[in-house]
Amino acid sequence: MKKLSGAILLSLLWCSPSYAEFVVQELIDALVETDKPKSLEVAERLQLIGNDVDTYDLIIRKANLSVDDAEKIANAIDRVSESKGPALHTLSMSFNQDLKDQGVLAVLGKIPNTTTVIAFVECGITDIAGQAIIDWALENKQLTGIYIEG
Repeated sequence: MKKLSGAILLSLLWCSPSYAEFVVQELIDALVETDKPKSLEVAERLQLIGNDVDTYDLIIRKANLSVDDAEKIANAIDRVSESKGPALHTLSMSFNQDLKDQGVLAVLGKIPNTTTVIAFVECGITDIAGQAIIDWALENKQLTGIYIEG
């Protein structure tokens, strides 16, 4: 009986998600919920995060993201940060024309100041989001790169 109990416990441990994966699960779910091929690809990569991972990159370029998608992803990023999960290192949502100011503002309001690179190239933004990016950058001492145009 002891051997059977040990085998069951060991198999549960092998099948259980890592802490890092558990913490980013809401972000994985938000990406899957968009039901867009690029987001699904990014979600698959996030599922590979191991316990020893301190940071992660979120590169969701050319994914046809909407404002609603951006808001869900932003809220999930925030929950990862609040849960003391891996730190968001690089965020690129470039070439998502439908994000517009509203989507970019939603994301800027939730990304942690551990983020060192942000990219919102060709996201359909105006000077409103452009100024918000500048304001966010002035508050973020970790920032090493900003990519915006269009």
